Amino acid sequence: MKVNLEYQERLEELLNSDRFFREDFAVVLQPFLKYADPPRLPNGKIDMTYFCSDCIHITVKGHEELAKGLWNNMFEPVGNKTLLRRFSGPIGLNCPPAEHPYIYTRPQTKQLEKPYH
Repeated sequence: MKVNLEYQERLEELLNSDRFFREDFAVVLQPFLKYADPPRLPNGKIDMTYFCSDCIHITVKGHEELAKGLWNNMFEPVGNKTLLRRFSGPIGLNCPPAEHPYIYTRPQTKQLEKPYH
């Protein structure tokens, strides 16, 4: 777990540098799973219906939830993205806001803090 969190921190530093940002190109971190626990059954065991038999790859059910989380994050401003506590469905699917129906990139946003749900 410690190695994973360190990797995430370094990746975030790299992506927030100017190396991956230009006027016509930007890489934006979508951190919705940063603090998420694996999906669990009511008895507390990991819900393996989200994972393939190799325990690494994600099933269709898992991909459906990941896709919704990614979609939602892309339409939230940088610094104000939802961070999930649990990666278990159903994740609600949000429509792009009428006042900003575009995918956010760094220059369009202020750095805001948003508590995770």
